[in-house]
Amino acid sequence: MGDHNGGEDAWLDIYGNHGNGSCAPTMHGKHKGHTLLKWAINRFASKVPGVQCNVEPHTHDVLLGQYSEEQCKMLFPKQPSAERNKMVKEILDELDAIHGLDDGPERTQRSRALAEKTEVLNATTHKEKKAVRLDIQLSHGPDELLVDATITHSLSKTSRAAEAKRTWERLTNG
Repeated sequence: MGDHNGGEDAWLDIYGNHGNGSCAPTMHGKHKGHTLLKWAINRFASKVPGVQCNVEPHTHDVLLGQYSEEQCKMLFPKQPSAERNKMVKEILDELDAIHGLDDGPERTQRSRALAEKTEVLNATTHKEKKAVRLDIQLSHGPDELLVDATITHSLSKTSRAAEAKRTWERLTNG
């Protein structure tokens, strides 16, 4: 009895929006599909000689212990706020700009300002119970592949909009 569409077909979910929204009755099915997809990838990856598969590796393990579990919970919260996401993007953009500079006083000054901004971000971050976790880590010798198993419906509103955008970009740039 959700509002999937407007107009006469409001009771008919012809685009799969119901199953891709945050509708409580569909959450179990999406979670189950997501979990089964992870384990299917794991099963078939384990059949490839030399490939090691780790389902839901800890973030600090993926980062080779560079950060502790507690630091990962602060750096990669499960549900970051829009304000935090904006600050992180600004920090990353500034970091890219700094890497493009030659050594000198401007680079040093901007690096110090960025360090201060990063400290402010860390000081204002609430301690989370959980960190974001990758779904699958595949390793073969020195090569590594990190996989996010996502369940979507190709006809949901967000998928249709993304596909329309990709198609438009392909047609106008190609």
